[in-house]
Amino acid sequence: MGVVLEEGYQEITGEVIGYNIIEGPSGAISCYRHGMVEAWYSPLSLTEYMGNTITVAGELHGSSLYKAQITGVPEKVIDHAQDKEAKSLNDLLRIRSANREKIEVGNGNLGTALGLKCTNGQRTPLLL
Repeated sequence: MGVVLEEGYQEITGEVIGYNIIEGPSGAISCYRHGMVEAWYSPLSLTEYMGNTITVAGELHGSSLYKAQITGVPEKVIDHAQDKEAKSLNDLLRIRSANREKIEVGNGNLGTALGLKCTNGQRTPLLL
């Protein structure tokens, strides 16, 4: 973990421990992004990186970082195992995107969609 100081600008690296909080080298720091009005700030959502170490930059005032932006995040490791079951819509979208060329080779393919198939008003059985 480290802090880089430059005239009014600070880069802080730490573990995300809350919605907009990272554990920096000198304790917990709340991160706020700049709003539409000069004096208005809203929390910088860091929930996507919960438990990971990231780097944020902005103006540090006490234990709050204003005009904060994320400047460094860990690289996500994606498991491409063929036998892995999708656990979310994002997994399904990623799988469909990764296999787009194979899917579009099929004759008469107009596209792909995610969801249940119905034939004659009846839902078809799930193929597992």
